[in-house]
Amino acid sequence: NTAMEEISGGLAYLINPFNVFDLENALLKLANMQPDKEQQRKRIAFAQSYSWDAAADKLWETIQI
Repeated sequence: NTAMEEISGGLAYLINPFNVFDLENALLKLANMQPDKEQQRKRIAFAQSYSWDAAADKLWETIQI
């Protein structure tokens, strides 16, 4: 298991990168889906909540003794 679902806030399509059929199905789903404005808004807001400075600060807090 990975932390990708937690990291993505549940807003990403997660696949098994070692399974070509999983990748194919995800790409077909994305190609055929209708745009969902609310999901787009959530994804953009989630992405904008991150920055390299914030990530560096969190890392620094974690490794300081």
